[in-house]
Amino acid sequence: MNHIIFKLSLPLLALTLLGCSGGDEHGHEHGDGHEHGDGHEHGDGHEHGDGHEHSAVEEAGHDHGHDHGQATPAIAAPESAYAGHSGSIELSREAQERIGLQFVEVAERELRPSIPAYGTVRARSDGEAVIVAPLCGRIVTTGEAVPRIGQEVEARQILVSMAPKLSDSADQATLDLDVQRSALALERAVAERERLDGLLAEGAVAEKRVVAARSAEATAKAELAAASRRLRGHRRFAQATGAKGGVKIRAPLTGTITEVLVTPGAYVEEGQELFRVTDLKRLWVELQVAESNLGRLGKPRGAWFEVEGFDAPIEVGADSLVAVGGVLDQRTRTVPVVFDTPNEERHLRVGMTAPGNVIVGDPVTAVAVPHRAVLREEGRAVVMVMVGGESFERRVVELGIRDTGLVEIESGLEAGERVVTTGAYAVKLAASKSQLPAHGHAH
Repeated sequence: MNHIIFKLSLPLLALTLLGCSGGDEHGHEHGDGHEHGDGHEHGDGHEHGDGHEHSAVEEAGHDHGHDHGQATPAIAAPESAYAGHSGSIELSREAQERIGLQFVEVAERELRPSIPAYGTVRARSDGEAVIVAPLCGRIVTTGEAVPRIGQEVEARQILVSMAPKLSDSADQATLDLDVQRSALALERAVAERERLDGLLAEGAVAEKRVVAARSAEATAKAELAAASRRLRGHRRFAQATGAKGGVKIRAPLTGTITEVLVTPGAYVEEGQELFRVTDLKRLWVELQVAESNLGRLGKPRGAWFEVEGFDAPIEVGADSLVAVGGVLDQRTRTVPVVFDTPNEERHLRVGMTAPGNVIVGDPVTAVAVPHRAVLREEGRAVVMVMVGGESFERRVVELGIRDTGLVEIESGLEAGERVVTTGAYAVKLAASKSQLPAHGHAH
């Protein structure tokens, strides 16, 4: 049985060796669309090398209408669907569909001159408040009544209550005790002064002792009056705050609790920060303009900025301009330009970075493409131009004005050409792959 298999294998081995040898003799090239250079004519009249370019997958699967008489594993399609021809980039339609390739026609668009700036989202100066403790005391609000981050509050809404500590020993019981002690001290002082007055009338004591007793009586009266005032003040304070020993802490504006810096039962000092309330319905975007661009700034006509995670840039008009800084920051060498922006859906957050551009001139008409069509390659701007259904060309371009989602092409493209937007990087990879030998060696 083994002998029979050996006899059958010899013809197959011979055919395989003959196929490889024949490919080398005829100058067969595997990276250029399977071009036959041996003058062989096919029965269907189709000639290779007539200028029509095929991808490696198309060429490997093409039916010429005749049988070559042998299998050709040496010229099977490479694993990749990419191949290059005379500087062009080939990408099969199947590969284009797989990566979701999209392109746009180059056209003239209206672009607004602008200068770049680095931005930050921040609260309005009148749209944020830090709430501090008005006096020393303990937070007595507990449970769900304690505000939480993200909670919406109204102006004058009670946030927490505090039990005040007016002095080191100024609670209700201590104040009552102070009044009683002062009253007893006054009684003793009065009795001593009356005793000394009687002795002085009899000439039994010196007058200076009577004067000292009268002074002690006056002091006791003053101390009793002071203790009584403290007690009355404490009681009035408790009544005014609505609870015995309680001080109500209220929100100064309508907004959202963005910071909670205290816990129930905690003792706080006077002036200690408790909460931060921010009005998130409208925010400011502060764009920092570099010193080198201040000569072009003039009166800003609006701005647009991008926030990571957002599908499109956010644009504001000239009527949203709040202020232009008048002092150059000595550390960053920039001047702030502040714009107001609505935020009804609360998508923007205070502290977000927002790189953008400040619009500084009237619109101009120029050739432009979506900025996502531009790739960076060794410091140069590159686009992928579609020159045929499956053919692309790498093109170095010079960039100009940048507007919302668009960038001017000063040179390298003409109106009417088509550039890849979605999938441009995949086409760039195809260009790299097309420069590699198909089988790892040259024939």
